Amino acid sequence: AIGARKESWSAEYRLLRRSGSYADILDRAYIVYEDGKAIRMVGAATDISAKKEADRKLVERESSFRLSFASNPYPMWVYDLETYYFLEVNDAFIDMYGYSRDELSGMTLVDIHPAEDIPKLTDNLAQERPALQHSGEWRHRKKDGSIIDVQIDSHLLEFMGRKAVLVIAQDFTRRKEAERKLKESEIRFRSLIERSSDVVSVINSAGK
Repeated sequence: AIGARKESWSAEYRLLRRSGSYADILDRAYIVYEDGKAIRMVGAATDISAKKEADRKLVERESSFRLSFASNPYPMWVYDLETYYFLEVNDAFIDMYGYSRDELSGMTLVDIHPAEDIPKLTDNLAQERPALQHSGEWRHRKKDGSIIDVQIDSHLLEFMGRKAVLVIAQDFTRRKEAERKLKESEIRFRSLIERSSDVVSVINSAGK
């Protein structure tokens, strides 16, 4: 630093404590020059062991989150709480919705909802939300234009230094379609009975 005529100097290193453990030290100083020559350095050494440990644990938590996020069999995504842009999605999301990560980088939540559901989405996003939220049933639009029924749960988090929301979706489109067909069948059956002039009896498998 002195040879390069810099005005300050800093370095991180480890010191062995009397106990046998190591301390992480941040050494910072500014260099005093006189007549073009460095005559002294004035600074202080700070023990940053606690910060280093906190940083290490944060990296471990983020690594664990990314692993569970990436390998989760349910579609998951993280979106920016202010702009609603997608920040991250997992492979299950890519497989179900059909969009590539490049495409999603310029998309928001609005883009995966049918046009007729946008007012409902806008109202929902405008409300103050709790840390954990069960949003219930929603309709989403895939890249091919098809509509799926999903159950949405989410919670707040900080992601890449931004306030964000982590979302998990469970697709129940087939169950919803089966329920719809069953209901239609029951309606047709009741209608048939009501229009029939004959006596109609309904018995179970035991003949009752």
